[in-house]
Amino acid sequence: MIKTVAALGVDTALTEISKYRGTVYDPDVVDACLRLFNERGFTFE
Repeated sequence: MIKTVAALGVDTALTEISKYRGTVYDPDVVDACLRLFNERGFTFE
């Protein structure tokens, strides 16, 4: 049996990558992701 887990949402994901910026996640990549969502209004369809 395969278990599925519901997505926590974009806000939760952005908070998570921000929290671990520079330790777990590359700071440049985190900054690029934050700009895409916060400044350019990127959304998933």
